Amino acid sequence: FFDASKEKRENRRVIVVGGGPIGVELSQALFRLGSSVTIVARSPRLLPMAEEEASLELQLALEEEGLNILCGNSVVSVCQIESTGGKKSISVTLDSNEVIQGDHILVATGRAPNTRNMGLEAIGVQIDSKSGGIRVNRHLETSIKGIFAAGDCTGDRQFTHYAGFQGAIAARNILLPLKDPGVLDEVPSTVFTDPEVASLGLTEDAARRRYGNN
Repeated sequence: FFDASKEKRENRRVIVVGGGPIGVELSQALFRLGSSVTIVARSPRLLPMAEEEASLELQLALEEEGLNILCGNSVVSVCQIESTGGKKSISVTLDSNEVIQGDHILVATGRAPNTRNMGLEAIGVQIDSKSGGIRVNRHLETSIKGIFAAGDCTGDRQFTHYAGFQGAIAARNILLPLKDPGVLDEVPSTVFTDPEVASLGLTEDAARRRYGNN
């Protein structure tokens, strides 16, 4: 499957659904490992939560490298097609009625906390109705005293380093009488593409929405 020779790309066409960090990271990796890659993103640009100028620069770099990027498109249907020779392919129809075909599909449209069917509500642990995550205070304690939660299951920002930080803080808060805050206002992040896109704090657009143009 992974062969960098260009003449074999036609037999390894990968359709990646999702233009967020995971989608673009894996798309570039798969392309450099020898696949032909098409990214389908519902947002008008890749990395919609990043600074616009940075995400547009990344998109331009990926397109110049050879990736096909279709932003502002949603997937309507996916079906498998078998040719007369027995070869199977995947057909994806977009809301623009465009149909793209590939050999593999990778869905990277985000994750939701897996908190269902755990009996949390039965013991009084509150679940946030919007994110589906476990509600915690700034010290990562749930609505039940002595029960803590950390990382992606809280519905907070889904970064590996942030989850690790929260896990360490939660363990410390469980064991020690003095409590440290485990929910941060600002969390640094990096998208591991080439070029990389790193951020800390508000984007310009988010800052203008919060504080105005002055």
